[in-house]
Amino acid sequence: MTKIKLFATDLDGTVLIDRGVDGCHATARLKAALRGLQDAGVTVCLASGRMHESIRTIGAEMGVGGPVISYNGAMLRDAGDRILARHALDAALAVEITDLAESRDLPLNYYLDGVLYARRIQPWWDLYQGRTSSPMREVASHSELRGNAPFKLLIYAQAATIRSLRQELEPRFAGRCRLMITADEYLEFIPLDADKGHALSELAGNLGLQPSEVAAAGDGWNDLGMLEWAGLGIAMASGRRELQQSADVVVAGPEHDGLAEYIERHLLPAAEGAHG
Repeated sequence: MTKIKLFATDLDGTVLIDRGVDGCHATARLKAALRGLQDAGVTVCLASGRMHESIRTIGAEMGVGGPVISYNGAMLRDAGDRILARHALDAALAVEITDLAESRDLPLNYYLDGVLYARRIQPWWDLYQGRTSSPMREVASHSELRGNAPFKLLIYAQAATIRSLRQELEPRFAGRCRLMITADEYLEFIPLDADKGHALSELAGNLGLQPSEVAAAGDGWNDLGMLEWAGLGIAMASGRRELQQSADVVVAGPEHDGLAEYIERHLLPAAEGAHG
C-alpha cells in the first residue's frame, strides 16, 4: 500500500461517541492515534457536517490542528483557517425551507457565518447543544434572516418523521439542493456542490497528493463520497451498511476503538517509517 500522507476522518459515530445531552467524546486511545499520525507527518483532516467552529473546538481538545472540512463539504479551510472553498444555499431557497419548517413547527438550524440560529424548541435545543456545543443564537422566527445564504439548513425530529419528510420533500427540491439524513433525527439541506468527497479531492490537490496517498474514515451516508474518492476507505461496523459495502476496510465503532486499532496496526508504522 502507498504511504498515506493525508488522513481524513468524520467525527460523529466515527471518532466521537454520542452521549446525548452530555456531549460527544473520543476515547483517549483514538486521540493518541490521531496525534501519532500528525506527529509522524501525516496531515490529519477532520471532516464533518458540523459547523467549522464546533470542529475546531473538538480538534483543539484532541490535539489535532490540520485542515477542516465542515458543513458536509460546503466549506474547506486549511490548517491556518484560510478558506479554500465555500458553497452556500440560494437565499430564496433558504426562505422556502425555513418557511416550510416553521409552518409545521419543526425545529430548524440555520448555519450562517459561524453562528447557528434556531428557535428554542425543546427537547431538541438542549439535545443538539449538548451533542455539538455549537454556538447557538435564539431567534423568534427565521424570517429575521431573510436575504442571507446559509451554508446548510437542518431539520431535526423523530426518526420516522425525518424519513417521511425526506421522501416527501426530495422531489420538490430536486436540482436545487441535496437532502441527506446524516443522523436518524437529522434531515440536512445541503448546497448541490457540497460533498465531503469533493472537498477532500480539492484538499488533496492543494497538497499535491493522489487518491492512493489518502485515507478516509466514516460511518454515514454523508461520508460516502469521501470513502469512494480516497485510496483507502475505512467504514465503521456500527455505521450505514451502504458505506460498509463501498469501503476497503470495516472496523469496530468508536466505543470499541476499532479505528484507533487500525491506525496503530496499519497506518502508524508506515507513517513513522516514512517520517524517520
